[in-house]
Amino acid sequence: MVQVKKTEVEQAITAAARTLFKTHGYAGTKIPQIAKAAGMSAANIYVYFDGKADILLSVYDAWFANQLEALKARIDQCTSSELALRTLFVAMWQELPAADNGFCSVLIEALSDRSIQDKYSPRLRNTIEANLKKLLTQCLPAASTATHQTVTTLLIMAFDGYALNFHLKNGQTARDEDIDTLCRLFLSCDDASPKK
Repeated sequence: MVQVKKTEVEQAITAAARTLFKTHGYAGTKIPQIAKAAGMSAANIYVYFDGKADILLSVYDAWFANQLEALKARIDQCTSSELALRTLFVAMWQELPAADNGFCSVLIEALSDRSIQDKYSPRLRNTIEANLKKLLTQCLPAASTATHQTVTTLLIMAFDGYALNFHLKNGQTARDEDIDTLCRLFLSCDDASPKK
């Protein structure tokens, strides 16, 4: 007999997992702990998720989607390309690595675990990349598709580094001076400058 999945049960699993991941990290969180915190058996978890990595990706996907939605609303309010770009860089390299006491580092920890590499799906990365490209179109409307791709890659790779840095270096994120320098650099590129 096919078991019917319930949204409330899935939400209970992800809510319990998020709390445990934030408290114990990826390696320190076990499926039986998640099941107990969600009020169910460990076997029932596998009806909803393939394993711990799948749960984390679901938690992180929702978390990051909310962060990007809030960021888009802020960028929509910006009155210039310079302010929009700076808002994006500050969010990706200062605010998000520090959000929820460095929650991003849990994903970095999980992705460095070789046991999940064969199960990793690039879906989350692809979604984040697509959303960042849309935001960059607002920030650098005159830039080419190639420039948008380059800046998106830079944003993501540096974000990973700053998320890890936040965890390893006592809350350290990008310096304002570095962000300002990169904003000026991208805004001064020929294909990123507004056309007259």
